[in-house]
Amino acid sequence: MPGAVLRVRGSKTHLRRFLAKSRWQPSPIHFVGERYGKTDRLSDYNGFNLHMSLASGYHLDRQVKDVLRFLRQESQELARMRRFKLQGLIDFGVMKRRSRAATFCRMPLALIVAASRHRLPIEISLYDVT
Repeated sequence: MPGAVLRVRGSKTHLRRFLAKSRWQPSPIHFVGERYGKTDRLSDYNGFNLHMSLASGYHLDRQVKDVLRFLRQESQELARMRRFKLQGLIDFGVMKRRSRAATFCRMPLALIVAASRHRLPIEISLYDVT
């Protein structure tokens, strides 16, 4: 799974009002009870995903740099998101080789500080590869 994604959840009304005046182009946007993307699954929450980095899951350092840039450049939009009472988190997609006993993902302090300024928890999704 490539990249880092901003995952946002909130009420249907607040999401629609926020996105109506946002320059962000998230994909997918999903609402409770509606089809999730191109699948037949129904969504059990309201939200959207927005790419913060398209760097490969093998390049966590590049993802971190991209996310730091995103947090700086999109500071006003992130503050606006909070005013709409939307909850977000940063999800880093990291590829993990199965042959390794452990995978360590160290996050720089600058990222932790920047994410906390915007009240964004950090999540790391590990994907096994052969």
